[in-house]
Amino acid sequence: MNLYIELEIYNREIEAKMLLALEAVKRGYSVLIAHRSEIQKLALQNKIPPGIIHMKDANSNEYQVNILKKLKKKKFFFTAQDEESGILNKRYDSFAKIRFSNFRSFNFLSYFFCWGNRDYNYLKRKTKNAILTGSPRFDLFKLKKPKKNKKKKILIISSFNVTGVRNFADRIFATTGLRDKYNEFAEKFAYNMESIHALKVYHFVKLIRYLSKNFKNYEISLRPHPNDNFQDWTKLINFKSKNIKIENVKDLTLDKSILKSKFVIQNGCTSAIESLLLNIPCISYVPQKWKEDELSEFPNSLGIKAKNHSEVAKIIKKESTEKLLIKKKLLKKRFFFEKSSYAYERQINIFDKINKNFKKFDPSIYFKQKNLLKNTLKEIKYIFLERKKSPIEHKFPKFEKMKIRTIINEISHLSKKNYYSNTKFEIISDRILFLRK
Repeated sequence: MNLYIELEIYNREIEAKMLLALEAVKRGYSVLIAHRSEIQKLALQNKIPPGIIHMKDANSNEYQVNILKKLKKKKFFFTAQDEESGILNKRYDSFAKIRFSNFRSFNFLSYFFCWGNRDYNYLKRKTKNAILTGSPRFDLFKLKKPKKNKKKKILIISSFNVTGVRNFADRIFATTGLRDKYNEFAEKFAYNMESIHALKVYHFVKLIRYLSKNFKNYEISLRPHPNDNFQDWTKLINFKSKNIKIENVKDLTLDKSILKSKFVIQNGCTSAIESLLLNIPCISYVPQKWKEDELSEFPNSLGIKAKNHSEVAKIIKKESTEKLLIKKKLLKKRFFFEKSSYAYERQINIFDKINKNFKKFDPSIYFKQKNLLKNTLKEIKYIFLERKKSPIEHKFPKFEKMKIRTIINEISHLSKKNYYSNTKFEIISDRILFLRK
């Protein structure tokens, strides 16, 4: 019983993927968490035995489809849950048109896990593989509680990826260039969002300066997009102040950052969902509306809306928590929650149905030493060449033993499943983590 879990953006996904892995290990699975490229390479080279590859999306470009064909012949099974999910899009079909294109990857899936009724109702008309489970990313949120902090903090979250590890052309190409054929809809969407995000950055920079001057007793903390170079924000804000802080997203997961805050300010970001689930008041700062903005209407509806600096200030001064319970009802339109069970448990139940008595994966000493040597040689090469980090390395930093142990212990405590803390793990390489009983 082998489960290979793809992970793309570490801070966004690690807790949910680890929760899924811990429950799988408890039920007797050998689990590998790694970047997609690592899992596929090991599988294609026959270095891991067949099992279930749980994919981060159902991307249907030709390159991906060809790999799935080869792995299917090697007796691998596939499931997927899209980490982008389309939950922010005004219409799910717009998301699906860009994300899934011709739906060819669905031909190889045993199951595609849906976040809620909206994506499920659309996908069940397109494929027989869609199943409603909810997402493990939100399973632990209801168990987490805000901490009382002496220091007041306003958290401003940027979902506007305009600086950093990928330049403008690379970001456009990521949306349009890997499609099977020219896609006018995807290209127009990509250019629209780039222009809108640039203007949102301008408005948020002005807001940060205003808050810094007018709320000196607060820490004004900016959390950049995971793909941004956080140091570039110092240049953009261009304003010296002791109470402005720019967070390094590698040091703190989004939920922990939110829990340490008194208010969250966002525009068109999933942080509005997390804030609502964690009972932290969220301000949706909407100084301007763009009819082409596909991603902001839903998340902004979850927050307390403010269209200028004075309205933001008024909300903060009143310490408003406007109708959080009423706004939580809006989540039911796009998310599936069930009090009696969790998404990660439902998904493992489905993996159990697929299980075909695979030869159990147990990495040999040779396997581990070979990966360790390859890692070491790569590190030496990077030092001498002074190579810059790739986009993958920014989104998915190296696994670290202490951080993994901390995550396992926290999940064990929050879920009240103490046996999770007994799970054994090994870091095989920078982006390959193995877990077992």
